[in-house]
Amino acid sequence: MSTINTAIATTSLLAKSENSTSPSSVTIELADFFDEIDSKTEARRDDTVNFSSEGQFKLNIQSHAFSLLGEERTQFIDALDQSGEEIFDEEFISWLRCPQTELNSMINRDYQPINPFTDVHPDTEFTVLYSGPTLIGNWNFTEVSRSSDIHETDHLTNRLDRLSSKASKVLSDQDLATVTGTMKRAVQASQNNLDSSYSIFRTNYDYEVADQAISKLSMSDSLEKQYRNFLSDIKSFQHQRIVDSIDQQEKQIQNLPQYSGILTEEREALEEGLRINEKLQNSIADSKDGLFGVENYFQILIRDSEPIKGESSENISDMFNHFTDQVNEFNRIFIEKDRGESLYPNIHSDPVIDTAFEETQELTKQYISAINAYMSYRSYT
Repeated sequence: MSTINTAIATTSLLAKSENSTSPSSVTIELADFFDEIDSKTEARRDDTVNFSSEGQFKLNIQSHAFSLLGEERTQFIDALDQSGEEIFDEEFISWLRCPQTELNSMINRDYQPINPFTDVHPDTEFTVLYSGPTLIGNWNFTEVSRSSDIHETDHLTNRLDRLSSKASKVLSDQDLATVTGTMKRAVQASQNNLDSSYSIFRTNYDYEVADQAISKLSMSDSLEKQYRNFLSDIKSFQHQRIVDSIDQQEKQIQNLPQYSGILTEEREALEEGLRINEKLQNSIADSKDGLFGVENYFQILIRDSEPIKGESSENISDMFNHFTDQVNEFNRIFIEKDRGESLYPNIHSDPVIDTAFEETQELTKQYISAINAYMSYRSYT
């Protein structure tokens, strides 16, 4: 089952509108409209699509703002800011004010990818940001556990910032956003403890996507080498962090003998996870299909490992199939830059979702008309 959510943010809001006397004195309670629209799609949320009218509305406002130029754009954003509505928070207003030429300085913001169904001005080019897998699997995999008390990743984040700054001089905004997003995910993956089959797989999935971005995006040999060296250092950091964690566990066993049982289990899981991960990464390096060419070997490694919290063989197969779809989506959207309607499959195959979408579009048009009337009123007062 796939779940798509168009929300960028979920907050309630009131927006100013117009009447025959003073547009600034009348309000439309948009939150009530959002609730009414979303209530119609509630029953569909376990079916094909999760739809947020508020999120779609905000995407539409963003698209309209980016279609305006010069003073017209400034006045429109000022009007949104002056409305005092919670949905137009400081971060969103700053994002709208940012010129397109400065987008590469904004790539670490946690905005969702642009919805291709939003009405976009033909001369406006958006940067789609990579934030990891978007499809949600229908299974109960073990949660990924992460280190929170040993070896922060600040030095890796700072190094990525420096590398991104250098790459911004030669890469397009989109390619820069893509490679930076995947490397950011790789840095986050280096904090995974590798104490379960899912943790080991998911870590190497994030490394795989970063590797594919480096391999397939157009960049110089020199820049590609720098990214590859950085990815290698991320993996080395994770290895050393876990080695140090194992040493810490050994000291804790000596200092806290009353907890030696559980601490020993944790240490053995870390040791086994590290051993499996090294073998898996060596196999991935020799596979022409990367991570997705070593499923059988991964199955054997997990089957023969007692300390690791493992999934069933069926679950592991489902996991490989699901994330194969994910990496195919990544390549289509971020490498091939194919962002047609298939970016959000099924969103126009459900008449209830269609109706909710159309109602949200109409609500956006009415709101923009009200803002324009408000701007006209202010210009004559």
